[in-house]
Amino acid sequence: MIAGSQWMDTLAKVATRRVPRVRPWSSATCSSSSLPALHTA
Repeated sequence: MIAGSQWMDTLAKVATRRVPRVRPWSSATCSSSSLPALHTA
């Protein structure tokens, strides 16, 4: 679970650096799709 959190944090940082405008979209998408998937897995 810790590895998943670190992976999400790293992904968020990379996404923010590459496309700052996508940040709000990424946050909503991660909260809706990625996080539940990680918790389920």
